[in-house]
This record gives sequence, C-alpha cells and structure tokens, in this order.
Amino acid sequence: MLCGAGKKPIPKRLIGTYVGEQDSYEMIINNTPFTIPSVDLTVRLSYNELLLSSPNKVTKGRYQVTAPTKKYYSLKVYFEDGTIENWQLFRRGKKIHRDGLNPRPSVVFVKR
Repeated sequence: MLCGAGKKPIPKRLIGTYVGEQDSYEMIINNTPFTIPSVDLTVRLSYNELLLSSPNKVTKGRYQVTAPTKKYYSLKVYFEDGTIENWQLFRRGKKIHRDGLNPRPSVVFVKR
C-alpha cells in the first residue's frame, strides 16, 4: 500500500509539522571517540512525502504505511539518500516516534 495512487494513507488531522530534539550521542571512528551534539529536528508530513530538517540540512523522503494498528501507523520511510527507517505515527497525541539507528538515539516528534 504505497502512498499516492489517489488514496490518502493517513487522516488529514495528522498531516502537518512536527518538532523534536535528537539527543547527543557518541561515535567511535578509527578508535577515536566523537560526540555528536544534540540537534533540533523538524518533520513536515504530507500525503505523499515528508521533509526532515535540521539547522544544516533538509532531507526529502517518501513513506509507506506498512501496518496500521489501533494505536499508530507503522511507516517505512525511504529517504533520497537511500536510507530506510521505521517510524510510528500515533493516532492520538499527535506524535511521531523515529526509531534509533545505532548509535543514533530515537526521537519523538510532537505536532505543532
């Protein structure tokens, strides 16, 4: 069930802008630890795509609703850089949960 194709994959009330903060985390590159600072992120969710924005970058993606439940819509997000992530768009509370990819922590976005 790909979004588009004339069918709206999620209700209109969930479309919009969501904000969140990704906590700082550490990475080890060539045996050298690096601290990645926390950053404010914005998600602009529409019917056919989403935009993930930080102060330095905007990444465009499309999504597929993979398993709607009573609590949330499971989204498989395909970013233009080839990254694929699993997100949950909650039906109530107007929030999105972005699963962490080790070592990056998870993020919870709240609708503005």
